[in-house]
Amino acid sequence: FFCLMDAGRKLVWRVEDYVTDLGGREFYVDGHGTVAVLAFGLGISFGSGLFLFLLSTWWVDFGAYLACLSFFHWSEYIMVAMHRKDQLSGNSFLINHSVEYTIAFVACTTEYLVEWYFFPSLKNNWFIYIPGILLAIFGLTFRVLAQHHAKQSFTHEVQNKKRDVHKLITNGVFKIVRHPGYFGWFWYTVATQIILANPFCLPAFAFVSYKFFKDRIEYEEEKLVEFFGDEYQQFRDKTPTYIPGVK
Repeated sequence: FFCLMDAGRKLVWRVEDYVTDLGGREFYVDGHGTVAVLAFGLGISFGSGLFLFLLSTWWVDFGAYLACLSFFHWSEYIMVAMHRKDQLSGNSFLINHSVEYTIAFVACTTEYLVEWYFFPSLKNNWFIYIPGILLAIFGLTFRVLAQHHAKQSFTHEVQNKKRDVHKLITNGVFKIVRHPGYFGWFWYTVATQIILANPFCLPAFAFVSYKFFKDRIEYEEEKLVEFFGDEYQQFRDKTPTYIPGVK
């Protein structure tokens, strides 16, 4: 498995180098060409998702999944463009988040297609995908509002040094949830597997997401205590994460 991930990373790097050499400066990670291609792909994916959700018979749930997935990546870029322009690049879409993220996407899509073929009655049930869609909207709303309320204090990577613009945010959705960005992403991730009615990927995604956010929150909060001291400790003590298993 780890050899597969390493091979995947090397393949991605080779493709990136090839595209950069072929397209020049515009296809660097912060080039307009890179952003245009990624945005075009997300637009096609979102439009295809809406088409399948509204007009198809056998791919309604998969269409909803595509639309939610496309909106998630699009909203990540838009939030960076609105509040953190100095950090804006093709990476802001989070499409190339990690090899593990790509493997997860391939795994859940593969499970859906296999089960769609062999167990079609498991898919396209409104009483499964409608709650999943509502949960995805709920999670995405928190994710977007977290970035909007935090503005420049929100980053896609944990910061090891306090930046001048880094402030402790305790208003907006931060009044309700200590890490609303992680909270929203966790429940959105779970929701996608409910939408797809994936009985294997659903618990797997929930556990991996829990483990990822638990480790990340523990590390990030060590830094936040360094940055803000007692002020952050008081905020942490009174504000929950609402991520199962994460205090």
